[in-house]
Order: sequence, then C-alpha cells, then structure tokens
Amino acid sequence: MMSKTKGYKFLSLMISDDIRKEDNGKEIIIGVYTDKIIVDTVPALLPTFVLRFEVDAYQKHYDNISATIYGPDKKEIVNVGFTSVNDVDITRRAVVPLKVSPIVFHAFGRYEVHLGMDCRERLVGSFSLEKREVVAQTG
Repeated sequence: MMSKTKGYKFLSLMISDDIRKEDNGKEIIIGVYTDKIIVDTVPALLPTFVLRFEVDAYQKHYDNISATIYGPDKKEIVNVGFTSVNDVDITRRAVVPLKVSPIVFHAFGRYEVHLGMDCRERLVGSFSLEKREVVAQTG
C-alpha cells in the first residue's frame, strides 16, 4: 500500500484536443476523445493534445510532475511535465492538465499513458489510434 505522505492516488484521465481556463475558474474542454482516436493515415499530426489527470494529492508541494506516452512498440513518443508546483489543495481532488503541442503519432495501435508526481511514473491509462473506416456509399 502506498504511503499517503508522497505521491498521489490516480482517479481519472481525460484526453482532449485542448483545455482552456475561464476567468471564473471553469474549464472549457475541446474535442474530448474516448479510448479511441480515429485518423485517416499515419503519421497523424494533432496540433494540440491534452492529458487531463484527476488525482487525490498526498502533498501540498510537488517538485516534479511528468507524463509519458508510449507507442504500440513500447517506445517513448513524448514526455511532458513541469517542476515546482506549490499549494496543491490536498483537501480535494487536484486536476493536472499537461499539453503537448503538436504531437505526431506514427503507428496505429495501443498507446500507454504513464504519470509520476514526485514518484516513479506508472501506467494510468491507455488509448488506441485507429484508422477511419471508409464506408462504401451505395446509391
């Protein structure tokens, strides 16, 4: 069992094209994906791509938050993160959005998402990149 003095408890992952913050603190979430991202061809370029993690934070300060996406071949596609995050409200769930702009996917298949918050990254989610099915139109 993980100590509640360091790290985090993972709650959810949402993947979208973009997230923006309103003046009132609300988030505008644009282009939410399910566990599938449908594209016509690879390589596939997405101009913006956001990983939105929801966690129970176990500490008020984090020195290092990072996320890595691994491709179907288990090779690192991208690693994003930031350092020195202060004043995390540990009395409620914390939201950690990490934006990649742009991102290129080179293969169809299953991608893994790993997250670390002052601890070793661990698998927290996955999604698949799939080819758009062309439906023959009869007429």
